[in-house]
Amino acid sequence: DSVQTNDPQLIGKTLNQIVKSVVTGEEPQKIGSIYGFDIVVKSERSMKEDFKMLHNRIYVRGEGDYLYQYNYGNLAGDPRTAAMNPINALGTIESVLEKLKKDYAECVKDTPQLESIINSSWRKEADLSALKVEMESLDRRIQLSLKPISEEAETGTDNEIEVDPEQQRVPATDENHTLNNIPNRLQQVAATSDGHIVIASIPRYDTNKIPGKKMKL
Repeated sequence: DSVQTNDPQLIGKTLNQIVKSVVTGEEPQKIGSIYGFDIVVKSERSMKEDFKMLHNRIYVRGEGDYLYQYNYGNLAGDPRTAAMNPINALGTIESVLEKLKKDYAECVKDTPQLESIINSSWRKEADLSALKVEMESLDRRIQLSLKPISEEAETGTDNEIEVDPEQQRVPATDENHTLNNIPNRLQQVAATSDGHIVIASIPRYDTNKIPGKKMKL
């Protein structure tokens, strides 16, 4: 602000001196003006190979604090070229405005569709509710089917069945009891059949072999 001149050489040197010496905070710092726009400098911090880096960039601040820049805010080393940086930044206003208008038109075009999506209910909500009811019903059926098994396991009672001793008799060990109960005529027929005819009888049981006992199921 202390330099009042139209000399591009002096303006360029002054801008380069400011860029090398100024450290700003989060907000840009005003250093001059051009055609009613503020020329500002902003310090940007970064890390490179574990070293903290500080880089100052030059901007032209427009309406709404929008920052216009040329060459990413980097000044050229040549004073005359550096002095043209703010003017070149003003030259980007038209292209920036065209881009912003285009983006705004796209947003306006999509607004009705987005509003309908926001205000509409989820199409699958009814299907989800039906599946939830079906799942709960299936869970109840499973619990009911498992309940008798659980109750029997908790009681731990054994069912005892009385077995009739008559049903537990084993055949007597007498090897000749079968032949003794078969008529002689049938024995002769079986003997002459060369093994094609086999005569069997119901075995008798020895009632004194196995006493009656209880069987657990």
